[in-house]
Amino acid sequence: MSIVHKTSIKGHKSVDTTMIAMARCMASFVCYMRARKSDSIISEYSLRTPIMEIAQTYQWNHQAEFRLTKNSANKKGAKKKIDHVFAYNDQVIAIEIKFPKRNNLNFNIDKDIKKITKQFPKENNIVPFRKKYGFIIVVYEKSLSKQIHCPNLPVKAQYSDKDMLSTGKIYKKKNIIAVNEKFTTKCKMGNTRYCVDIFKVL
Repeated sequence: MSIVHKTSIKGHKSVDTTMIAMARCMASFVCYMRARKSDSIISEYSLRTPIMEIAQTYQWNHQAEFRLTKNSANKKGAKKKIDHVFAYNDQVIAIEIKFPKRNNLNFNIDKDIKKITKQFPKENNIVPFRKKYGFIIVVYEKSLSKQIHCPNLPVKAQYSDKDMLSTGKIYKKKNIIAVNEKFTTKCKMGNTRYCVDIFKVL
């Protein structure tokens, strides 16, 4: 499905509510995969199912592997892509998924940030959208959290599920997550706790 700005659609969706729901769904999905002792390798690709289903539930138009053309038209090799793009009315969201492995925890997200903040907004079919958002989502085991290194990603504030309660400090905010803020959710399976971090970069 192609991402197209549809002026005929009215209203707005809560971007942050959608992203929080997606994070919770992804954490639960990883637990589900582990519980059924799936032979499938849990990766960015296997997480397409919960991402697509959240998009459909919240009525967002969705496209996986959105190809970037700006600043890469004359370069050789594979074209740069955004993992997932959501759109509704004049809102559009770019999402990059990172799934650190035990043998590769020092992954560099600088290129992902540049793709989302610099290239993505300039795409011809993205320019018409008045409101553009970008997120990097990291899925990992809690035991790896202190070993995961995300350079050049300043986090001004960090929130979790407890902040979403009626007594939480950000529960009543219209825009829950601001740029350079992070939301974390967790799901436990046996002695292993799976986490999903959402970093807002645009």
